[in-house]
Amino acid sequence: MLPQFFFMLTAAYILLCLYLYLYPTAIAKAISISTKANISSYVWPYPTSIKCSDRAFLIANKEMHFALMEPGLFPNAHPILFQAFDEYHHIILNLTKQIPDSFTQISNSHFKLEFIQLNVTLKNDDVTLTYETKEDYVLSVDYPASTLTATTVYGALRGLETFSQLILEYNDSQLYLHQCVITDAPYFKHRGILYDTSRHYLPVSLLKKHLDVMAWNKFNVFHWHIVDIQSFPYTSTMFPDLSDKGAYSPRHVYSKSDIHDVITYANMHGIRVMVEFDTPGHTASWGKGQPDLLTTCYQDDKPDGTYGPINAISDTTWPFLTALFKEIVTDFKYQYIHLGGDEVRFDCWKSNPSIQKWMKDMNYTDYAMFEQYYMSKLIELIEQLDKSYIVWQEVFDNGNKLKEDTIIHVWKGGALWTIEMRKITAAGYHTLLSSCWYLDLISIKPDYYRYFRCNPLDFGGTTAQQSLVMGGEAAIWSELVDGTNSLSRTWPRAGPTAERLWTGSSTIGISDDEIYDRLKKHRCRLLNRGIPAEPLGPGYCTYPWVSTE
Repeated sequence: MLPQFFFMLTAAYILLCLYLYLYPTAIAKAISISTKANISSYVWPYPTSIKCSDRAFLIANKEMHFALMEPGLFPNAHPILFQAFDEYHHIILNLTKQIPDSFTQISNSHFKLEFIQLNVTLKNDDVTLTYETKEDYVLSVDYPASTLTATTVYGALRGLETFSQLILEYNDSQLYLHQCVITDAPYFKHRGILYDTSRHYLPVSLLKKHLDVMAWNKFNVFHWHIVDIQSFPYTSTMFPDLSDKGAYSPRHVYSKSDIHDVITYANMHGIRVMVEFDTPGHTASWGKGQPDLLTTCYQDDKPDGTYGPINAISDTTWPFLTALFKEIVTDFKYQYIHLGGDEVRFDCWKSNPSIQKWMKDMNYTDYAMFEQYYMSKLIELIEQLDKSYIVWQEVFDNGNKLKEDTIIHVWKGGALWTIEMRKITAAGYHTLLSSCWYLDLISIKPDYYRYFRCNPLDFGGTTAQQSLVMGGEAAIWSELVDGTNSLSRTWPRAGPTAERLWTGSSTIGISDDEIYDRLKKHRCRLLNRGIPAEPLGPGYCTYPWVSTE
């Protein structure tokens, strides 16, 4: 009996050795590697909930499998998601370019993934991008496959970005994933960046790069301030002289094809394009291609050769604006359009005899009433086109009577923004904030701390007032910004805005050292992805910046 037992034991041992020789990873499933990384510090913006264990999985090779579960149920989401799969496959492969060839040689003593496997499950096939679009997701990183569940494809895009940020380096020679469960959703529904393409023209290729980085930061609104005083690059079919005479040159325009290209690219990344045509001021470039649109200014009862804001009582103004905005809304299909209304100077209106007579006939003495007349007619026009609208804060500040669905965009800086937000919400209007986040204003000292600490709800209002805050936008005005510095001036300084709008106030109290550490990691990630994000101060990234141009 005893010899038979030893024979069976010996045979079992031989079989076990043979099995381990043929399948060396079999015992690795119970072993984890040890890392000192604070995994959550690598995720930007910070998620609603992140729970990671000490277990991490070394990645054995560069093979990646992204899969949509039951793809036949999602014909609309399918192309968006599979383009994202391709993009993130490229992003992750780019990480491995920094890793030595020994990357594929992993000791059997480590817990390893033979390849990256992420299975994506969607709850619906709605790909319409609106203010109400859901962007929530749940990401579970585990062995042998990770899972991502989202209500919409756009939530899946946000989850894919988080997944890519969790792939880290181990000992400068391997890549690994930590076992994590992340539950995430945005705090604010409107999280945008304003780009000004009038003062300096930004090529379509550059706008697309910005859209890429916006998606990596989980922004969802590209506020396109497309025209202004300096130039009119929007190409109108109805009124070609607007760009022919108002743009810097024929090369500095956006064709219908360009606009469609930018909007399609943005939408594929879960970003809505909200255009702004700022009137009645900021319209000098309009007047070059549309006679009699602007107000003729007078001095000593004679025209002085200058022009002011749009003349709201000219016979040709409203037929022109009606036709133009009908064309605009066919090009820009997002529900909201920004109508501007800021920095309107009344001096020229006051000097014009025709407007003076109209004011007297209407028994008006305050030229803010002339502004109100213009804005009321414009808003009526936009509503007839079945669009919602946003205006800058001066339209509210000047006492204009506004409809209850008007959205007021707050931009004036200093401590005044808290007072302004309190007034606007007390009056029952929805609002957006930009005051804290003017990225074109540079400082000799780090400014990202200030951006990070700004909370759009920190104005002392009631719960009901705070519920009227839709979100906010960073702004990168282009007086001193063009294609040479647009990316570096914007990134990573827009990152704190992204986190505040995605995360809410939950991380606002972290220390300056933590802000620096997390944003530095994010900045290094942007460099690795080919974005010339400017430095936060003295220091270095693991791999030096090398231009890909």
